[in-house]
Amino acid sequence: MGELAEAIIKIVKSDPEVRAGLGLEANPPKVRARVGFAVADKDGNITSGGGADESGDTGLSGSGTETDPENASTGDSVSSPGTINGGASGGADGASGDVDDLFGSSGTHTAMASQVATMTGTDPTTGGAVSIDLNRDCGAEYDAPPGWDDPDNGPVPEGWEEGTYWFANAGILAGWGADPLSAAQDVENTRFSIHIGPTYVTDDYYTFYIWDNVLNSSVGAFGISRQNCGGSTAAYCTVTADDVSPAEHPSDGVCKIAYDCSEGGFKGHEKDPDCSAAEKTAETCKLIRSVSNTSKYTRYCRLGHGGTKITPTDSVGAPTPGAFSYELDSDGKVIGVYDSVSQVYVN
Repeated sequence: MGELAEAIIKIVKSDPEVRAGLGLEANPPKVRARVGFAVADKDGNITSGGGADESGDTGLSGSGTETDPENASTGDSVSSPGTINGGASGGADGASGDVDDLFGSSGTHTAMASQVATMTGTDPTTGGAVSIDLNRDCGAEYDAPPGWDDPDNGPVPEGWEEGTYWFANAGILAGWGADPLSAAQDVENTRFSIHIGPTYVTDDYYTFYIWDNVLNSSVGAFGISRQNCGGSTAAYCTVTADDVSPAEHPSDGVCKIAYDCSEGGFKGHEKDPDCSAAEKTAETCKLIRSVSNTSKYTRYCRLGHGGTKITPTDSVGAPTPGAFSYELDSDGKVIGVYDSVSQVYVN
């Protein structure tokens, strides 16, 4: 310990007026303020180390708050683990909410060990709603939409099977198709339309009812049967699963962005209809605007260890002075806090 530090400690311990002026006689809360590599407790005692007390407590494990070293004079506090500033909840599955929820009032930052999962915002260019998922494994970056086996392969029509087709026999009317519905629809014309069905009977047979639009009555029930294509080159025999499955995910109004390991950047899925062409282009860093505060932006950058660096910025991606950047591990857990501009480690 240097001579200057020892002199300061001696004065603090021996002079009652100095101690009173520092609030040390008024039973202040037990707060450890970090100064360089020393820790000063409420009694003015200083111990060396990297910010932990003699018990090894870093002040980050408990339900209380810890004074932020850069704002010790104001008493701005760090949220306890498991809480994201602004109301988004943390925990084992991570926090979800507006991107601005990570950042509290000036000088306040989210505690270490808090976990971040999906954050929401808007695209600065399109203005469309986006979400960004920070807790994804390579090969499982995107969720399968409802009814899909996986994000890349949509459901095929009921009854479709490669190498077969369906024949709808409706008396003087007939229809052909790659699946029961398309075969029944092939029967329809301006006078006759499907009334009920197709209805499953067996894996190789369906029934459907036809309606006479002129007589305004049901014509009756007819059958649709599966047939083998053999060497047929008819269109309904040459279609593939890609041809008959949906080209896009169902729209939900939100472009869902994740770090795509195969393309090396943050992007939306190719089949997400809510993502623009630009949002489907991989970016090492992704800028998203807050919903609750449209003057705030957040930059997400991929790190070499598979985690993410989150930094509050302005509209062009310049870090916000006085704010904090968060380093997350690959599970979305906060493992480091930095000054957003200097990138000096804070916590």
